[in-house]
Amino acid sequence: MGLYISASGILTAQRRNDITAHNVANMRTTGFRASRANSVETATGGVTLGAATRDPAPGGIELTGRPLDVAAADGFFQVTLPDGRTTFTRDGRFGLNANGEVVTSDGARLDPPIQAPANTTSVTVARDGTVLATVPGQNTPQIIGQIQVAQFPNPQGLESLGGNLFAATAASGAPQPAVRPMPVLPGALEMSNVDLTTQTVNQILDRNMLEANVNAFRAQADLLGELLNLNG
Repeated sequence: MGLYISASGILTAQRRNDITAHNVANMRTTGFRASRANSVETATGGVTLGAATRDPAPGGIELTGRPLDVAAADGFFQVTLPDGRTTFTRDGRFGLNANGEVVTSDGARLDPPIQAPANTTSVTVARDGTVLATVPGQNTPQIIGQIQVAQFPNPQGLESLGGNLFAATAASGAPQPAVRPMPVLPGALEMSNVDLTTQTVNQILDRNMLEANVNAFRAQADLLGELLNLNG
């Protein structure tokens, strides 16, 4: 039993360290939310890693001045992947593809789609998410769509797909329109909410937990070996 408890502690420490390392690696990832490792005690007295939860705290806002960069006050941008899947992201680094469609930095189309006229000279976003295009011969920009922000009853239930993308699940609930009137901040991006100090402390705690359980495992294995030798 003692060997099992120590072994479960080793595995849990390694998994916690993996989560911490993933957080640190995404410190500069736009809109990234850090994950928290939750350890739970098992019925046999060991520990295991429960469901990791995402820190809901917003990241800092960085002003970029780029016209199609958008930071959401809360919620997610809905985008469509090339394979047709509907996904959600907090990364508001948008631009125009060759067809004039508003897309993410990875080429996923905004949903509902927004497309600028072929002769557009500039595109801007208003605070209410309205997207406007300036074309030659017109005195005022024309509205070509609106960036919508989706919220979920339980955002912790979203399935992480990697690449800062998420999918709705039964646990998250269906996406719902965000409350108006000011859902986005144009010319800005929400940065990662990863706090380096917190993650550094977590790395130290994870390392200490790993070392303690490795030492305990070795001690119990040595003791078991001695007992077997005596009985032999």
